Amino acid sequence: MSARRVSKTCASQAAAGTLHGPAIDLKPQFQAPTGTFVGQMAGLTVREDGPAMTELLMKNHLLLAPFNQAFGPPVKEMDGTAEKTRYHIKSQMTHEAALQIIPKVRKWIKVGGKNGMAPVDVMELLHRPRPFERAYNAVAFTTFPGETRFGIVFDGDNYEPHSAPFSELLAVLIRDGYLVVAIKDTPKVSENFYKGWIEMAEKNNNFFMAVLTPGTSKESVTESADALIYFGSTYVSKATGFDYRYKANGQETQGFSEIQAKKNDPQQRYQVVELLEGARAWGPGLVRITRR
Repeated sequence: MSARRVSKTCASQAAAGTLHGPAIDLKPQFQAPTGTFVGQMAGLTVREDGPAMTELLMKNHLLLAPFNQAFGPPVKEMDGTAEKTRYHIKSQMTHEAALQIIPKVRKWIKVGGKNGMAPVDVMELLHRPRPFERAYNAVAFTTFPGETRFGIVFDGDNYEPHSAPFSELLAVLIRDGYLVVAIKDTPKVSENFYKGWIEMAEKNNNFFMAVLTPGTSKESVTESADALIYFGSTYVSKATGFDYRYKANGQETQGFSEIQAKKNDPQQRYQVVELLEGARAWGPGLVRITRR
C-alpha cells in the first residue's frame, strides 16, 4: 500500500468544518492577499488558555503567510567560494489568512524524524501499510482524539521523500488538507527547501510559512508544541539490521538524543511512548511525546 493510498483512506475520516477539513476555504484571501506589518501585531490578543506555541508564534514572527506568498524571486549569493541560490522573504508581514486561523489552534503537533535513511528502509517505512499508516494516524487521529482545531508544525526541514520519511508524512498531511506550518529562524531559505515545498504550496492553501524574529530560535517555538511525533528516529532496519538511533561511532543521532532528553527529563514533564507493532523485534521508528 502506498503512502498516497493510505492518506486518502485516513483523510476521509476528517470532520468537515475543522481547521483542516474541506469546509475551510481560504481562496479569497489567497487571490487578494492582505497583510499587516509585524509591528502592528503588538496589540494582538491570544487567548490566555490557548497553547503556548500559538502565543510564541504570534508574538515572535517577522513573517507568517501562505508559503507560496512568503518569498521573492531567487537571488544568487556567494557562500565562501561557491555561488548559492537563496529565496528571501518578501516583507515583514502577517497575512490575513494567518490571523484568521493560527490564533484558533487549540493543539499543536510537531513532526520530525530521521533523514539520510537508506532507500530500502525508506521503502519499508513508506510503502508497507503499517508503519506509515500508524504514523499518519498518530498525527491525524490518535494523539488528540476528538480535537478538531489542531495544527502541525515542523522545523523547516527540506522535502526529501527518498531519504526522510517524515518529510513525506508532512507532504501527505498537507495534501490531505491539514493545517501545516513550516518554521525558520532566518529570513532566507535554500533553493532545495523552496523548490521542495513550493509545488505543494501552490496546490494547497493550508500550508503556511513562519519566519521568526532575530534571536528567536525555531526550536524554542516548535518544542513548545503540545505533542511531538518522530518518524524514523528509533528505526531498526529489518533488511540490514542498521539502528538509526546511533551513528557509526556509537554516538546518538540528533533525533534520538532529543527523544532521550525528554524521556530522562528530571521534572518528568513528558510522556514518551514508542508505538511498536505487536511483538516485532524491529521498531517502526515511531515515537509520540506528549506533555504530562
